[in-house]
Amino acid sequence: MGPDQLPTPILPRGLNVIIPQLDTLATSQGHGSMKVVATLLLVGMLILWTELPTGSAWSCPRVHIVCAMLNPPNHCYTDRQCPRYKKCCPTFCGRRCISRPPSLPVFHA
Repeated sequence: MGPDQLPTPILPRGLNVIIPQLDTLATSQGHGSMKVVATLLLVGMLILWTELPTGSAWSCPRVHIVCAMLNPPNHCYTDRQCPRYKKCCPTFCGRRCISRPPSLPVFHA
């Protein structure tokens, strides 16, 4: 690979349509605009990443009782550290990946 050649990035589906246009813009404007193109790509990828569904549209249950441990162990810190369909929630003693609590049936009198 020569000094004028850049490695081809691996991008999510949909961004490959934008890449040829940006590549043409970058090569026609010189190396100064490469920073602009890289910045635009980074911002676009961050926007797409934040819009990805996490697969969990439910809230963590309330914690009513907590343990007396000074620094309880946390098994996770974010939902991304948990398996699919689980969330990182505070529990009675530290944070853990938990499954969605069962929905309670509503009885009308």
